[in-house]
Amino acid sequence: MKTILLVRTLAIFSVLATPCFADTTFDDTMLEAQGGNPLAQRELGILYANGAGTPQDNINAYIWLSAAKHNGDDIAAKNIPILKKHMSLQEILKGQARAARCIGSNYQHCK
Repeated sequence: MKTILLVRTLAIFSVLATPCFADTTFDDTMLEAQGGNPLAQRELGILYANGAGTPQDNINAYIWLSAAKHNGDDIAAKNIPILKKHMSLQEILKGQARAARCIGSNYQHCK
């Protein structure tokens, strides 16, 4: 049930916020995200959260939503607390550490 609620909530933000990525592949979105595009970073976070085009992974979703938030994306910032409700404390701490590494590496070390 929690996954369904997460998918519905994040999917609403995705539809409202990132129509420009509707026709791009996961790999194209990743390249844009690694280049520092906050809209692509948010979209990548949502793709990971939903398991769309990639296996579902809340930690990677947290990393990319955090990167987008770091770059001023208010919608990504609103999605993070929603995502955190579906993560354990260990997952959140791991996501925070990996997000800091990702941001600090200029989005090149985000795995």
